[in-house]
Amino acid sequence: MKVKTLLIAGLILVLMAGLLGSAGLAAAPPERIDVLIGFHEAPGGSEQALVRGGGGEIYRQFTLVNVVAARMTPQAAGALALNPRVVYVELDGPVYALEQVVPWGIDRVFGDETYPFATWVESKGLGINVAVLDTGIDQNHQDLNVVGGTNTIDGTHWGADGSGHGTHVAGTIAALDNAMGVVGVAPDVMLYAVKVLNDSGSGSASSVAAGIEWAVNNGIPVLNMSLGSRTHSQTLQDACDAAYSAGHLLVAAAGNSGNVRGRGDNVIYPAKYSSVVAVAASDVNNRRASFSSTGPAVELMAPGVSILSTLPGDKYGTYGGTSMASPHVAGVAALVWAAAPDLSNVEMRAILQRTAEDLGLPSSHQGYGLVRADLAVREVAEIEPPPPPEQYGLTISSTTGGSVTTPGEGAFTYDEGTVVDLVATPAAGYRFVNWTGDTGTVADVNAASTTIIMNGNYFITASFEEVVAEPAPVVYSVHPNSARRRDRLTVTIFGANLQNGAIVDFGERVIVQGVTFISPDELRVRIRVHNLAAIGPRDVTVTNPDGQSGMLMGGFTILQK
Repeated sequence: MKVKTLLIAGLILVLMAGLLGSAGLAAAPPERIDVLIGFHEAPGGSEQALVRGGGGEIYRQFTLVNVVAARMTPQAAGALALNPRVVYVELDGPVYALEQVVPWGIDRVFGDETYPFATWVESKGLGINVAVLDTGIDQNHQDLNVVGGTNTIDGTHWGADGSGHGTHVAGTIAALDNAMGVVGVAPDVMLYAVKVLNDSGSGSASSVAAGIEWAVNNGIPVLNMSLGSRTHSQTLQDACDAAYSAGHLLVAAAGNSGNVRGRGDNVIYPAKYSSVVAVAASDVNNRRASFSSTGPAVELMAPGVSILSTLPGDKYGTYGGTSMASPHVAGVAALVWAAAPDLSNVEMRAILQRTAEDLGLPSSHQGYGLVRADLAVREVAEIEPPPPPEQYGLTISSTTGGSVTTPGEGAFTYDEGTVVDLVATPAAGYRFVNWTGDTGTVADVNAASTTIIMNGNYFITASFEEVVAEPAPVVYSVHPNSARRRDRLTVTIFGANLQNGAIVDFGERVIVQGVTFISPDELRVRIRVHNLAAIGPRDVTVTNPDGQSGMLMGGFTILQK
């Protein structure tokens, strides 16, 4: 029981803070976590039912060990750990080579840049302080630079995080660029752990307002609040408004109260206040995460699904939620302010809005769009935009008997590296032969539907030829030309224009079990005569793959047994 108690405690450490109603404020949680469940016996149907009964989704089962890998809520995992058939429940933590990983969300907000990002030449956030109002930050984490903080919950030390939520958020903002673990948006930022939520992820309007007050009094320009409540607090709104009026930028999670259809106004507080930047969550495909809250208060969007970041104890893990999206925006703001320290918070907010990438989603889902670090920093710094791509010409034509329907025929211009779809369509009575000309980057010159990569100026032609109909098959004779009921035998069909793949038919209740192509003049056919086959002569029909048929009338006879 002692071992199991320790395992349950370990799970509690990774629970993300849950939303509370009017009782108080809470950090927005990830929807589910990935866990490994060890059983006393090899997991069978009943063990799988136990996992699924708690809402778990099994994604792997082992045969070497008595373990099932499943995705479930932290609460369900904790309850499952108490079951007497379960030995342990542990996180299915990431394993990676001993080198630094760039999480996909960090890469995404830098646009087309690749690590190490060109924007970092101008700014990595040096000299900018960011306050993380959350469950605290593990101040001893090897991948974080935590320089101070406060605890508005109980006045004890701020440098520990019994939840893991605040440490995860901090890593997305400013995990160090140090060849280990992960890297954040602004790795030179100095972090302040403002513990406004307890280790269960719960706080109050007063604890958060006190955290805001502390950050303002200590001159910290950027405040990240991956937390929220469905209940309005005038005190909290006044604190946010006062901080914004004093020149600070407040960034908060929009909430995880969204629905699949993306309908309704369900943004939570404090993100809903006009003095706060409300951040929604996107996935790797630039779609709104199904849980992400929607409404007119949504201002920006950032990656918030399967986000890898820091966890207490020099660990790393993957969380999801608008809590994970908000710190991307806070990190970008730090980069911009480091590049242009004289900006006001109002000017900063306008730059983040103006340089956001429109994902083509409704404004109630994405606000101004996906936050872009590269574009925002470029607007305030003297960074030359990347040169426009080289452009090349593609001239397409066709021979008689068809046309190129995609992209059409004529002259076209494309950026270097563009993959262009090519579709050639033959006219009636013709067939496509191949692509000719400058076909060095054509994927398949013999395919009517293919692609070409634009790495130069190309002239290509789609070639067609007239289809000459093959002559129809002719059946001269069948040997042997008779059989009795229940006979099994091989017969030889002699004829002309016979094709490989031809179908042979002897009529009702004569089963053809195989056809072997010998030559255009000969087929071997294995047949079985049913015991109820009608007595008498049968027509023998051969149908070629092109659909043409030939028949020998009365060419085979079923004899009386």
